[in-house]
Amino acid sequence: MQQAFVEGPEKDSWGTWVSALIPLNDPVTGKTLAVLGVDINAENWRWQVFSKSIIPIAFIIVLLIMISAIFFSQQSSKKQKETSINTRLMIPVGAMLFIVFLVVGILFIRQEQQIQKNSNRETLFLLRDDFIHIMKEQYMKMEAIGAVLTSSEEVRQAFKEENQTQLETLYRPYFEVLHNEHNIKYLTVLNKQLEILYNFHQRSQTSRTSQSLLVKQAQEQGSVISGLSVGESSNSLRLQAVVPVEQEQQTFGYLMISKDITDLLQVVEKRNNLEILFTLRKDLLDKSQWEKDNEFIDSSITWQTLENEALSYSSLVDIKPSLLEEVASSAIVYGPSSALETITDESSSWVSLAIPLYTAQDKAIGTVYLLMNNTASMDFSRQLYLSGIVIALIILFAMLGFMYVLFKRTDLLIQKKQKSLTREQRAAYCDPLFYWRWSNRNRYTRKCNKPE
Repeated sequence: MQQAFVEGPEKDSWGTWVSALIPLNDPVTGKTLAVLGVDINAENWRWQVFSKSIIPIAFIIVLLIMISAIFFSQQSSKKQKETSINTRLMIPVGAMLFIVFLVVGILFIRQEQQIQKNSNRETLFLLRDDFIHIMKEQYMKMEAIGAVLTSSEEVRQAFKEENQTQLETLYRPYFEVLHNEHNIKYLTVLNKQLEILYNFHQRSQTSRTSQSLLVKQAQEQGSVISGLSVGESSNSLRLQAVVPVEQEQQTFGYLMISKDITDLLQVVEKRNNLEILFTLRKDLLDKSQWEKDNEFIDSSITWQTLENEALSYSSLVDIKPSLLEEVASSAIVYGPSSALETITDESSSWVSLAIPLYTAQDKAIGTVYLLMNNTASMDFSRQLYLSGIVIALIILFAMLGFMYVLFKRTDLLIQKKQKSLTREQRAAYCDPLFYWRWSNRNRYTRKCNKPE
């Protein structure tokens, strides 16, 4: 690559862009060392170009209309001479005014729609950022709690000896406080072989090996790991942190702290006009358990409603399958972005944004959908458009009425003037809309109607 170039606007999975590539060459050898690339969001590129060029285009159109009006007004056929000014000019002037008002109205509506779309996009992206921020805060909080709970020498000794009774005695008071004040619903103690020593959220204890991928990753890396994980004994999605219990680079066990993601969703959904849907991949769920756990959801939502995922949480009690399918197919995906789609059901209008959820191993496990109700905004826009149309029609008809009166009075004045002229004067009289011509006397005279 030897020369810089610009291309676009081009669409890809991330949006519409204008891209510029500039080679960075060695000044001595001329060899290209690197390429600097810049992408500019060009979603509204064509609209911006049009808005900048509308003024010169309007001047050209007006000029063409004036030239056309002059040309047709100079036609000297007998039919035109016998036609009144009102008849000749009222229709083209009315058509011109109608076209101008139509173009201005279309531009106004388009601009309002773009403003509303940008406002919806900005609001949803702020909510998305809040969701990600709150999730990270929860991870940090659980990691800090785990670090405190594994810091004492007494705890390390209990882990080293795999003393279940001692571990329950040490952690039970902490678990009660965490459960009541921080919604930490799951606390699990594991030995270094990843066998469960004690589940504080279960009454009956069973000795088995944990299948949590986060625990295995913490064992491999020897460090604190946090992320999303599907519950081992249920279909719930959990925020989870795994903290190794170590001393002098020797690991004695692991403390796993978890909370349901629904707690996080309930915090986010407190925003005005916001609803949340949450789906999990079917290959991570047990169908019979899902049907049992989701009896609260509208009975019309079934396992087959979505192709690859199943609805696991909804703040909309009466959600319909058609709305769920449309949301899943048209929501903006966090990462790739495109124009916001407006989703309409029987009584409401929504815009939506999808946030794919991944485990710490970058495995897709589900999606959170943020739905913002913009019914009120759409109704206001319709009222605004209707009011604008009514006002434009009033102004248009007022202008047409004024032009009609003006042309009519002009015709009456011309007729009155013609009647007061003598035959000789009438022979020299000229309609002011007719053109001048060069006579044999080498001076400008008016081309006039022959006297009757």
